[in-house]
Amino acid sequence: MATTEDEEQRPPENDAMSDARNTPENLPENLPENPSAPPPATTASGAGDAAGLGALDAPPTRGAADAPGARDTAAANYPAPPAFADDEPTARLPRMLDDEPTALLPGIPAVAAPVASTVSSIADSIADSTEAGTMALSALPVSSESAPAPMPAPSAKGARGFGWLDERIPPLRLTPFQRPRRVKPLVWGGLAGAALLLLLPALLASVLWPALGLSSPFGGPPDRIPRGAQAWATATAVTPLAADGASFGAQTYPVDARLAAGYAAHGGQSALGAAVTPAFPCNLGLAQFFANGALLLPSQTPTQARSSADAADHDLSPDLARDGDVDATTHVEWLPLSHALLTGGSAATIGGANSGLTYARLRQATLPVDLRAEPASVKSRIKPNAPLPQIVAQSGGAFVVEGARGGKLVGHSIPAPIWSYINQVGIAPHGWQRDIGEPLTEPLTLTVTGSDGQPHHLLAQAFWQTIIISDLDAPQATSMQPIGLDYLHTFGAPTAYPTAGGRFWTTQDGALRTSPGASAVAVSLNTNAAVTLTGAAQWSQGGLWYAVNWASPSRKGSAWIAPTALSATQLSGPTTAGFDALSPSLASYLSGLGDDVGAQVDDLTRNVVYTYHPNKTFIMASSAKVPLMVSYLTMIESQGRGPNSSELATLTAMIEHSDNNAAQLIYDTIGYGGGEEGYMRSWGITDYTTNAAGWGWAMWSPADMAHLLSLLQAGKVLNSSDRALAFHLMQSIESDQRFGVGDTAPDNATVAMKDGWVPGPDGSWWVNTSGIVTVGGEKYIITVYTGEQNSFGSGQNIVNHVCGAVAQTMV
Repeated sequence: MATTEDEEQRPPENDAMSDARNTPENLPENLPENPSAPPPATTASGAGDAAGLGALDAPPTRGAADAPGARDTAAANYPAPPAFADDEPTARLPRMLDDEPTALLPGIPAVAAPVASTVSSIADSIADSTEAGTMALSALPVSSESAPAPMPAPSAKGARGFGWLDERIPPLRLTPFQRPRRVKPLVWGGLAGAALLLLLPALLASVLWPALGLSSPFGGPPDRIPRGAQAWATATAVTPLAADGASFGAQTYPVDARLAAGYAAHGGQSALGAAVTPAFPCNLGLAQFFANGALLLPSQTPTQARSSADAADHDLSPDLARDGDVDATTHVEWLPLSHALLTGGSAATIGGANSGLTYARLRQATLPVDLRAEPASVKSRIKPNAPLPQIVAQSGGAFVVEGARGGKLVGHSIPAPIWSYINQVGIAPHGWQRDIGEPLTEPLTLTVTGSDGQPHHLLAQAFWQTIIISDLDAPQATSMQPIGLDYLHTFGAPTAYPTAGGRFWTTQDGALRTSPGASAVAVSLNTNAAVTLTGAAQWSQGGLWYAVNWASPSRKGSAWIAPTALSATQLSGPTTAGFDALSPSLASYLSGLGDDVGAQVDDLTRNVVYTYHPNKTFIMASSAKVPLMVSYLTMIESQGRGPNSSELATLTAMIEHSDNNAAQLIYDTIGYGGGEEGYMRSWGITDYTTNAAGWGWAMWSPADMAHLLSLLQAGKVLNSSDRALAFHLMQSIESDQRFGVGDTAPDNATVAMKDGWVPGPDGSWWVNTSGIVTVGGEKYIITVYTGEQNSFGSGQNIVNHVCGAVAQTMV
């Protein structure tokens, strides 16, 4: 059944190319004018197949007009192909392939390389064929239904194409009956995928080359952004100064012995400045803060933050330890505290209080956009492909090439005054690149009002480890920003973690306080007192305090102490303490007597010395007879002999009976006051002063008497026989002269003693007692001196009370 004109000319649905294919100028010019006429018949493979063009002829859409009879009828209307010269196809086909590809297949894109290749091969075959070959091709046996239709004669207009080939191709053009199968999306997707695979390496290179450090596909060095330019790219925090931070820096501390070598290796006083905190155990190890930084001796087992969240907030960041400068010999690390200040956006000012430049503002100058392209003056001196950073001198300073951006090398300039400063050996012993680090910013200009009231123009430049400030109005005035103090003023000091149970010894008197920073003394355990850490610590008024437990023979308790008053090793000598550590009630009694009493107790068993005004001097009275005895025996020992009977009698009368005439004879023999003073000095006694009125009016202190008795007890004066004589005489004192030490000692105690008493020129009384008490395994020395008492009895009561209270406590 023949189709209507509307059916033949209607574009197929969803065929985007059908409109262009069916326009009048694209339709074959030799088609019958009658639209209802059937199209030329083809073989089963298409007429083009017989001529080697089967690949060009897509299967037609089969419809009612495709019936075999209709095709056979139409085929009779096509004339046979014309004869042509052997060289005609080869002369025309290549030109048409190159110049007019759309004339070959109007419905197929000209860029289809496989189609063009096929047509070219067909043209080569035609050029090689002869007329006989052509005739043979037309004589191929075919069935009646697939016989090739005769080719029509070429029209004049057909010369624009392939001659007879043009006339042979029309069945391939789009008609309602025969049109090529549409290229499916899968085909186009395959072509696009193949193109993408070809472009993928270039795309990947263009995206990933900066990260991989590869050469840019567009020329120039690969992007390399230095670590400092990326460290604070996303930081936005702003931190005000801490309310209690201003107290730091009010006092200085000694450099801890464990950090001293590292302190020197990192520039010492010139670079780090004075210590503004004691050394303390933090979460990362042992730390100490200085004006310009902080040192850390890392711990093999860093302490973790304890229970409170506040403590964790004040811990040192592990990033500081990761980024710091470690001395390879001492393993002490200089922490880059400026990193924490930049991250936190500290409100501390840089270069001076009125500079206006804070760490939050400085942070913006570290970003990659502020990296400077290499100046033209140094570009020719930069070594291509050399490792970065590169340092190129310029105008007394330097340009440091640190990276690349957009195919250009970038970095920071260091001006001459700062360049000169960081190259000093005292500032950077290992070289500025290691000790100071690469620059983080360009030099920034500031104007501040100096202490002289005048404006000063500054250059400020941040480096990896620190910030350098140069005053252009004060030659050679270049220094480091006090980032150690800035850190403490902003964040406070890091949490300290002293080891619970650690045993230490005190190095100062009155160091144990009632609370952190308090002036009130908790207990008068003074120098060399043993204490045990509880593990608690607290910062107060810029100082650090540890909680400790302490103990005495009769008491124990807790207190707070500054770490600077502690030693990890026991000092030589005894522990010193007040009487409150022995007996609070006795301490209160003595305190009520004021300055007219001095006392000292040496606990020889526990090596503890309790004192109350121990160095106040008093009139010696008859207590002077003990040093007179020791001086005389020392004198005759120097003569290589012991005392004869006459000398023994004199010594016995002087000590046992307190005979003043015997004492005067000894005094005269040894050389009076000058002679006695010489012996005193040889024993290390410095408080002794002579008196022209005689030996009894000379003065010394309770500590002097206790010192001489301790030397006698320890065998550090006199030989063994003379020592035995001295002890025998002092243990044989008359009963009426045994008040004080003698009257209060336990019944089974051995007491070597001597009392003294004398009315002063003003009528007041000076009464004293001294002795060595031994009870079982307990041994102690006690001396009590009084002065300006209203009566002998008043002084006697005092010495009896003190000696009795001590005996009850010690025994």
